[in-house]
Amino acid sequence: MKKWEVKGSSYVYQSDWVSMRQDHVVLPDGTEIPGHHVVEFPRKAVAIVLLNSEKQVLMIKNYRFIVDFTGWELPAGRMESEETIEEAKRELLEETGYGAKKWEIFLNYYVSNGCSNQEFEVVIGTEPQKVNDFFDTNEVLEMDWFTGEEILEKIKTGEIKDGQVLATIPYCICKGLL
Repeated sequence: MKKWEVKGSSYVYQSDWVSMRQDHVVLPDGTEIPGHHVVEFPRKAVAIVLLNSEKQVLMIKNYRFIVDFTGWELPAGRMESEETIEEAKRELLEETGYGAKKWEIFLNYYVSNGCSNQEFEVVIGTEPQKVNDFFDTNEVLEMDWFTGEEILEKIKTGEIKDGQVLATIPYCICKGLL
């Protein structure tokens, strides 16, 4: 298999959070694209599926100004280190006030690999523990526990459009976790 060849790159914008560059690429058939846009994220992100003994998932309701949408999501965020489990613990506590007794790295995927390098690690937490009542009110409007069927129904009705949920929950159902 012949790969795309990158003849050159130049950054349009760079920051600690996200960068955009233009690549000059040559396709396997020889076609050249002198301005292929690439969005770079310097760090992975983590999403958490917190499961209780009734096979319910803790989800948060969030408003996303970029798409002007309020919907249900998994707790998630940018990783500050390469320690996936520790980052999942930090993010879950920050957004929900919960912890878990058991943790497992479950899934890894690219969000939109045709134009971005954004990579998500998904972690499963079980045996939830309420640590405190604090949660980030700038990010979380409310939180609740849902079964797999309830989540699928919310996807059908458009209450859930979040990519982490769409990638993760059906996989959890196929694996028999929900």
